Amino acid sequence: MAHLDEMDWQLLALLQEDARLGYRELARRVGLTPPAVATRVRRLESTGVIAGYHARVDPMKAGYGVEAFIHVASTGRRQSYTIAAHAAGDPLVLEDHRVAGQNDHVIRMVGTSISALEPFIDKLNENGRPTTSFVFSSPKRWSPVA
Repeated sequence: MAHLDEMDWQLLALLQEDARLGYRELARRVGLTPPAVATRVRRLESTGVIAGYHARVDPMKAGYGVEAFIHVASTGRRQSYTIAAHAAGDPLVLEDHRVAGQNDHVIRMVGTSISALEPFIDKLNENGRPTTSFVFSSPKRWSPVA
């Protein structure tokens, strides 16, 4: 685990707000030189604190009218790995989390319709007991790590 100081957190906050900021603008905002900012950002990247730079896409506005969370209680370790493999291979699955508790996986997926999710849920039924919750709205979609 990397040790982060206050300056690292300032840079992370700025980059999470707008990952397109250049070193010069970041330096201006935090009061360092561009080379010093570049060194810090590269260190955050190399240690894995910054895992990548992405465009945040709203699934609904991109044409996916259905979003669901699927909680899956698998029937064993092998089935849990099979569920993970199915999730990794399905482009409609946005996230798969192995969790502790009654369920082994929490999967977030999108589709153009409820029926678009059915084939994936059928695969889940072969390896566990899925329970699907459909999203009506997302009052807090995302927030930066603070």
